[in-house]
Amino acid sequence: MFGPLRGFVLAAAIALPTSATAQSQINQKFVPQGPRPSLGPASTVQSADAPPNGGVAGAVGPVVADPVDPNTLFVGTPGGGIWKTTDGGTTWKALTDKQATLSISSLAYDPMDPTRNTLIAGTGLTANGTVCSAGACFFTGSGGLRNGLLYSQDGGNTWTSLGAAALGNQSVVGVAARGNVLVAGTYEISGFASATDRNIGALYRSTDSGTNFTKISGTVGTGLPDGPVSSIAGDRSDPKKLYAAVTAPDATAPGGAVAVAVVNYPTTGGSAVTGLFWSGNSGANWSSLPLPALTSPDLNQGSVNSAIAIDPNNKNLVYVSGDGNANATVPAFRIDVTQMTSDSITDANTANGSTVHSDSRAITFDANGRLILTSDGTIYARTNPQNDSGVWTRIGGDISAFEVYKVAYDAVGKRLAVAAQDNGVTIQSARNAQQWNAVMGADGINVFVNDMTLKDSKRSVFYANTQNLGFPA
Repeated sequence: MFGPLRGFVLAAAIALPTSATAQSQINQKFVPQGPRPSLGPASTVQSADAPPNGGVAGAVGPVVADPVDPNTLFVGTPGGGIWKTTDGGTTWKALTDKQATLSISSLAYDPMDPTRNTLIAGTGLTANGTVCSAGACFFTGSGGLRNGLLYSQDGGNTWTSLGAAALGNQSVVGVAARGNVLVAGTYEISGFASATDRNIGALYRSTDSGTNFTKISGTVGTGLPDGPVSSIAGDRSDPKKLYAAVTAPDATAPGGAVAVAVVNYPTTGGSAVTGLFWSGNSGANWSSLPLPALTSPDLNQGSVNSAIAIDPNNKNLVYVSGDGNANATVPAFRIDVTQMTSDSITDANTANGSTVHSDSRAITFDANGRLILTSDGTIYARTNPQNDSGVWTRIGGDISAFEVYKVAYDAVGKRLAVAAQDNGVTIQSARNAQQWNAVMGADGINVFVNDMTLKDSKRSVFYANTQNLGFPA
């Protein structure tokens, strides 16, 4: 068994020579095949970022926005590595294809680098899908190697692997870099993790640029209790101040504001956001916020698929998102702390009725104030999040991060079809085309092409199904 794949490539050479000399002379040219992206009606792709249609390109997780340049963004993906755009999301470049793992669970800038070229990333298991059956590999099948951190000081062009000895075989879901001080929080946030797995984790720190890491959770004098750390956030106005959440995500904003979402794990079933809290004075006092409907009853994926952030221009506005609603699109809300009200920022509460794919993962803001949201669909932007005049658009460009379960080839049409986690079943629009056409939503599990029975009439028949043998076609 193997974990989910990031898109795929097609090899031009398939001959199998018998000698080593012949093998070394094969012209192995690989051509990217996508999907980048898969487009279709909202009812199929569960995204209406271009109403009544939308697009998906695979799950995207942590996102980092350049605080000065609104066109520059970095994202990490559960199975496709780290990507960068410098044109606002039209085109993206994969930065870590040659690294030992493509499973990225956290990503952050070092605010002490004035050039904004220093980044730190954590590796870990955050994929919602797995090709393994229930049992021994169900958890480890939800991603790739967990080998600590990746660290770059040139804007992601080159990376150094750090912390494998101390952090290896743990999911690093929170990171921070402050010059030669690096901080990492570990926690098995995956919905496939067992109760035992979720009790493993801690806060680690290096004071020598990542050469050595020391566990500081529960250490006398630190004031931090022992236990898994699910999120690390920095104070925008004070780089030396960090917040560490012991198994709960948080986010900060100017003026000492902190917001926290509490996720509850019941004894059976999934996980759900059960509480939202806000502090306007760096955590000295807290207020309970109204809790909108963030979790679909049949999903309960709050551990991975929820996000929270504070508006950088208004500390009294908190944004939260969850895993799904009745339309299988994202539930996203704006909470006004002064009024204690909660308003949706999707569908009817936009200028054009737009919304985006469900199963949210992260929220941030770009330098122009747009709300940037990542989900199991791709990465999206919401203009004017403070009111209902804004719209959602897909800014995934040519990211290809599909977590592919099955791939089939149509010898008649010379095109491919794939079934993928939460991105359904999609068919290549033409031979070698990067754009694909979505034909089925939800979790695409199987796809098969009969290109023999009707080959004389130059036709093929596609067969596919989603999870639990749903929507066979």
